Amino acid sequence: DYKPAPGAKKASLTALKAKREAPILDTGDGEGLAAAIAAENEEAKAIAKEKEKKRIAEQKAAFDSQSIPARPTTALRQRQIKDEGKEVVISGMKLPEKKAERKNRKKSSKGFSKIVKSILKEVELADSRYIPMFELVPLTPYQVYARTFRTSGLGIAGVQAGSDAVAIETQTEPDGSADAICQAPEDFGMRRKAIASDETDPLHGTVASKFDFDEGKEAMRLAAFLERASQACEELLEEADKNFAAKKESAPPNKFASSCVNLECDSLLEGREVKSVSFSVDGEYACACYGTATRGKVPEGARDGLACVWKVADPGFPTKFLCCGLEPSTCCFGGDKDHFIVSGTEAGTICLWDTREAASHHRTLESGGRVVTLREPSFHSDGLHGQNHTSRVSRIAPCSSSSQGGDSSMGVRGSVASMEEFARVTIWTIIEMDTSSTSTTDLSLAPLGRVKLVRLSSIDFTSGFPRPWTSSHTPDVTHAVRALDLSIPLGTNSLFVGVDSGAVLHSTSYGEALPPSRLRLPDACFGCAGVTAVDVNPLIPTLLAVGASDGSVCIYSTKRSALVHSWIDACNNPVACIRWSPKRPYTFFVFDNLHYIYVWDLMQSTSGALLGEKIGSSGVSGKFHVPLSFNLGSSSTKTMLVIGYDSGSVELHTLQSEYTTAKKDQRHKFKKLYS
Repeated sequence: DYKPAPGAKKASLTALKAKREAPILDTGDGEGLAAAIAAENEEAKAIAKEKEKKRIAEQKAAFDSQSIPARPTTALRQRQIKDEGKEVVISGMKLPEKKAERKNRKKSSKGFSKIVKSILKEVELADSRYIPMFELVPLTPYQVYARTFRTSGLGIAGVQAGSDAVAIETQTEPDGSADAICQAPEDFGMRRKAIASDETDPLHGTVASKFDFDEGKEAMRLAAFLERASQACEELLEEADKNFAAKKESAPPNKFASSCVNLECDSLLEGREVKSVSFSVDGEYACACYGTATRGKVPEGARDGLACVWKVADPGFPTKFLCCGLEPSTCCFGGDKDHFIVSGTEAGTICLWDTREAASHHRTLESGGRVVTLREPSFHSDGLHGQNHTSRVSRIAPCSSSSQGGDSSMGVRGSVASMEEFARVTIWTIIEMDTSSTSTTDLSLAPLGRVKLVRLSSIDFTSGFPRPWTSSHTPDVTHAVRALDLSIPLGTNSLFVGVDSGAVLHSTSYGEALPPSRLRLPDACFGCAGVTAVDVNPLIPTLLAVGASDGSVCIYSTKRSALVHSWIDACNNPVACIRWSPKRPYTFFVFDNLHYIYVWDLMQSTSGALLGEKIGSSGVSGKFHVPLSFNLGSSSTKTMLVIGYDSGSVELHTLQSEYTTAKKDQRHKFKKLYS
């Protein structure tokens, strides 16, 4: 702290008082005023120098009176500088100045803290809430689901306004409207006519447009007719070529076939295995379902299972491509209609397609230079809670609609039966609706779909047999019955199911089941072989042909519940499929797992097969099917069988007449003998 010398303060006050009492200089004398200001500045500088010298002298005296302690860590700090003529500086700062700076810092920090405390006392939170975060009520699943909608799921319940709210009416100008010119093509469904407008406003113009929808409908009807007739025109042009059929057919590769046609396949079918093949009831169309693509380049979205439809009279490019979305296991045409196709999958789903739907409702892709329409199912059973199959669908077959008492006027278009691997058969009815579907509750029906499946009944053939999913996992439960094939005679409600325990189970789709309830294999093969194929004679429904896994073939009479014929080890391999001839009641065909086909003629010989021959050089996958026509006596319908190969190709074999036609006397004789 600076303390002036005695008498200095009094002298400075006296000098200042003298200056104040001095007369004011004349502002007009500029030189005198400048000299006075310069003299005053010199005097102020002299006073400041005198004060600075006194302050330095006092600091030096205070420093001399103190001792600087020794610091052994640094040689520079150990030196004690004593110089009477120079100022003492340690660490770049004079010691008294350093102490003064510390005091000033303490004072400034104390003052700032006081200011902050006074401000904090004045500041208060306008709105504060304390929420215990770990005591909130847990959200329900619906609340979590509703949060995904954010503000879209909110609605205004009401509006509350203050008492000073005032409603003021406003008046706006009416919106103006005027006619304008619009051009549209004539096939757009309307025709433009330019007419004079009543408007005289130059902003709106003087010409307007008028559309005549009645005359435009003619163009719409013409376009719809051409779309439907295009396919018929192509067929007529192909039939005009005399050599067209000859180009398609090849030499018969087998003794039992008169001709063979290889169905043309698309690149989408490369690398797929044929799962099942089937004919329509009238024999005009053939259908084959394929598994998922395992090799080859497949367009995106087409790797899942597919089903293709060919026209037998024109075995060229497939007419329809059906996308399953899952791994299909079997397929058939629904009821007596060739535009309904039903498929079962490995997961237990039933899919239904209506091939009459417009192609614009489905997605398209380019394959092999052609635009292909992939049709999604019109209906699938995944949305039917508690009604879907729980295991693989091993067989699906059409049922007789008359046995179900269906009425076409009520929308019933046929019925099918699906059998899952664990011997449960479900009867479905195909219902066609008047309008396209816009339902938001039926999750099984596709948008704009018009057909659906309705479950009529479900028959469980596993009574008395343990099932792995329902029985306890105990050591004594080591086997479960598995259904391998299903046969449904046309015109009846009987169901025959072949199981791996060596028996054929019989039941009905509705009503009380008639005997026999079970047919067993002969004692020589019962217990060691399963029934892998069954088929009911279409001309004599009381005759049942059965094929076993050990190669045995049996003929049963369901009327007498007795075994008529049996051929133990007739085939060297397990029987894959057995089918009766649709027009020759005493002839049937047997197909084994090593691709051998056998032909039996019971009128010529009952000791064994008349013919046995291997089909194709590559492995055959799946089963072959013989079409069943409504008019069995017509000679115009050829009896054909379809065979699918591992490579994905499908062949149509036309059977020779000696295996498909029967004389009237032989037919009556056989019926009298075996009925």
